[in-house]
Amino acid sequence: MPLTDVKIRQAKAANKPIKITDSNGLYIEVKPSGSKLWRYRYELGGKENVFAIGEYPEVSLQAARAERDAARALVKKGTHPAYARRVELTTSIEVGRETFKAICDEWLGKMRKLWTLKHYDEVSRMMVADTYPSIGSLPIRTITARHILAVMQRVEERGSPSVAIKVRQYMSSAFQYAVITQRADADPASVLRGAVIKPTIQHSRDLAKEEISAIYRTMPFYKSRRTVLALKLLMMFFTRTSELVCADWDEFDLEIDEWRIPPHKIKARRLHVVPVSRQAKAIFA
Repeated sequence: MPLTDVKIRQAKAANKPIKITDSNGLYIEVKPSGSKLWRYRYELGGKENVFAIGEYPEVSLQAARAERDAARALVKKGTHPAYARRVELTTSIEVGRETFKAICDEWLGKMRKLWTLKHYDEVSRMMVADTYPSIGSLPIRTITARHILAVMQRVEERGSPSVAIKVRQYMSSAFQYAVITQRADADPASVLRGAVIKPTIQHSRDLAKEEISAIYRTMPFYKSRRTVLALKLLMMFFTRTSELVCADWDEFDLEIDEWRIPPHKIKARRLHVVPVSRQAKAIFA
């Protein structure tokens, strides 16, 4: 006869464990200590096995029967319920470890080999400052577009819309890496393109010929000779300021009139050769 809650509550402990049967292999075992444990008895491969479901009343009669039915379905497929539970637990632990921060740090480590140190530091600072505090500890599969939009809006509200746009782009790249490595199903950041409006960029205007001449005329009055030399070289080389400031002497070969900027100092990550004019050589002399 199937069990009822009244029958289970009235079951008394004895000197030895007592088994009270429900149906289809489900029974409750009353221990001498008074604890009441759900068990499911089944046969697989010609051997009898017992699957522990849980303790009553934490696991109700209705819940125990549902667990029994799920276990029976696994047995019919030739799978031990205990094995399936271990797999599920292991998967759950792995998902818990696969947080946005863990995967983003892994992605950044990969990109560090491709980016300049300056760009790597810039992206890392954005992730640490703007994303990790709110979603860094969340399992990456649980993060939705709503979480990402909240991150973007916080950055935008502090007056940094351009940074908010970049944060979305880098988060999207991290999610794409997670998808490729089978730890996420989709990139929720991709649907938020355009959520923050890009501000109009005010580029510095070109200097007129007369203005450049005026700069040259005032150079003798500059207090810093180093600044004067740097300005003259920039006008001759047309490189980024950082490339000139960070240049090393061994990059210059004045015998063949070349400045060879190594890939790790170039945004495009390739060797960049700059001709050295006689005027520039005169400054070096």
